[in-house]
Amino acid sequence: MEDDVELYRLAGQYHKQGDIDRAEAIYLEIAERRPDHPQIKHRLAMIAYNRKDLDRAVEWFRAAIATHGGYPSFYNNLANALRDLNRLEEAETTYRQAIRVDPNYAVAYFNLAALRRHQGDVKQALKLCRQSLQLDPNFVDAHIELGHIYVALGQPDEGIACFQRAVQRQPDAVEAYLALGQTHINRKRINEALLAFQKALRIKPDHATELINIGGILLERGQVQDAERYLRRAEKIDPTIPCCYTTSVFVPGC
Repeated sequence: MEDDVELYRLAGQYHKQGDIDRAEAIYLEIAERRPDHPQIKHRLAMIAYNRKDLDRAVEWFRAAIATHGGYPSFYNNLANALRDLNRLEEAETTYRQAIRVDPNYAVAYFNLAALRRHQGDVKQALKLCRQSLQLDPNFVDAHIELGHIYVALGQPDEGIACFQRAVQRQPDAVEAYLALGQTHINRKRINEALLAFQKALRIKPDHATELINIGGILLERGQVQDAERYLRRAEKIDPTIPCCYTTSVFVPGC
């Protein structure tokens, strides 16, 4: 037993350091001896999930829940894997199971809100996201999601306020700046959009989406050489980005 505790600690160190293969090998060794250890199974599930081996992740998440069904995070993370497999009804049911296990688990309300928004039920998404923020007012991802929901409801000013609250709480929240920029673009506020995209790029210089957004704005302004510089940087970072050439410049999304 003591040896397993030490091995578990060692595996956790490897996991944090990014040595996933060594961590996984130790977790599997312990799981074979300790089939009653839910956290081991959950960690193996998370390794599979982060590797995009979603079917294997679902198996391990279910095994963890079968061993101990009292952890809301187990259900939430299983639901994430089901969502990514496009098994959306199962994902929704499983998010709701997480909430039943712990009605104060803000993360599950947030994930369910995002799922409902993508399914087109924006009013239900609004209710769920508000519940998430009631439970955790500093939940940055929930502020961003609430912003997307307001934009989808045709209330862009409310959406912008939510994105701004997100960056007030977390100044390096790249996704909030991206959402701000896109919302400003849709409202023809090009200067504000450019400023938001530039802030995001300062935080994450290798963010291809921001490079493309800035390049597109500069191209629209006729600043061809500057646009080309940003767009070529984006192409180097992510060659799969859909672009096409127009004279010496390429344009995203063609």
